[in-house]
Amino acid sequence: MYLQSLLSRAAHWKERRALENASTGDHKTRLLSLGSTLSGLWLQVVPSQPRHRMAPATFRFAIRAYLGLPLPGCSPPTLRMCPVCHAQVDTIGTHWLSTCPTSRAAFTRRHTALNHTVRAAFHRAGYSTTLEPQLFDPTPETGNVGLWADLLVFATEGLPDCFVDVAVTCPTAPSYSTRAQSRRGTAAARKFQEKMHKYERAVHRQPGSLGLRPEFVPLVWETFGASHPKSHSWLCHMLRHVPLIRDDLLKELSWTLWRSTGSLFERASRQLSWSGASIASLGGSDMEL
Repeated sequence: MYLQSLLSRAAHWKERRALENASTGDHKTRLLSLGSTLSGLWLQVVPSQPRHRMAPATFRFAIRAYLGLPLPGCSPPTLRMCPVCHAQVDTIGTHWLSTCPTSRAAFTRRHTALNHTVRAAFHRAGYSTTLEPQLFDPTPETGNVGLWADLLVFATEGLPDCFVDVAVTCPTAPSYSTRAQSRRGTAAARKFQEKMHKYERAVHRQPGSLGLRPEFVPLVWETFGASHPKSHSWLCHMLRHVPLIRDDLLKELSWTLWRSTGSLFERASRQLSWSGASIASLGGSDMEL
């Protein structure tokens, strides 16, 4: 059985690399991001609780995004312009995941949901937290440095306090797309460095408990579910004593990302429908799974 598992894994890896090498543009970027082992965790979530349920239409659109299927009314020869910002829309609809101004409210809701999901898991694990802590410079000349993190996790067991900031970045965004097509995790790595540059110096000036200097940890995910390795390692380390909570958190974070993606694509297709396309084939009620 062990040998069979090794051979199957090698065969699947070879097929995946062949598919990635044969793809181009946003399709290749999407496949590279989906290569993360965390990207598919949302499909393992059992919708036994209200927060783990998704409307059927939203779920179908999330599956289409996961598989790279074109949005209805958005595939050649009916490639369209965004009816709101008039930008040209790619066939798999990644325009709504990165640059469309109509997605900003959805991005805010997604960010809030991820932040509260992380905080709830740390509370269940026995940590104390503060939501949106404000950073101050301890010198009286400068005072408030004008930064807010998303979460402050207080130290336990000799660990330093950790300021946490949550971010989601889209690897198919124009600023990332070229580099993201050549290397997995490019978008997450760049966003991670941006967050470190913005917050790390200010965080290290904050007073910490237990005589330890506070740390800063960006929790960065790509739209298609991949996370930065250091973000993933920190979560696993902090929740190592509660593996069930840790595993549930990773699945729920993946679920939250893909539920947001499904909702964005569902709304995008409705916009295309209003401008002449049809989504009748993906219609459905809002009954829960």
